[in-house]
Amino acid sequence: MQKRSPVPATVSAIAAAIAFAAGGPAATAAPTAVQASASCATSKLALHTPGQLTVATDAPAYPPYFENNKPANGKGFESPLQPAVAKQLDASGKPVNWLIEPFRSSYAPTPKTFDIDINEI
Repeated sequence: MQKRSPVPATVSAIAAAIAFAAGGPAATAAPTAVQASASCATSKLALHTPGQLTVATDAPAYPPYFENNKPANGKGFESPLQPAVAKQLDASGKPVNWLIEPFRSSYAPTPKTFDIDINEI
């Protein structure tokens, strides 16, 4: 039996959540693939840095979620997921911008300096 990667389904779910949060269409009818693609166009997303996905995580970043405390190295469960999300959002022309955000600040009701926070949860 071939082991299947959860990344494609997770990427689609995250991309849909970002599109919804950015003012995507109401949930009255399922969008077509063309509509969904258009609503996720980088130009329509309120990204912190236009055209680039900014991802926050806490430090230190622990295995198996991240490896060697380096979120941008593409190793672990969560690190390789973010470039795949950026690609789905058509924001892959620039590398993912990683920044450190203390976990307590990540959910505080204040303005954020990132698009997504991913914290080994």
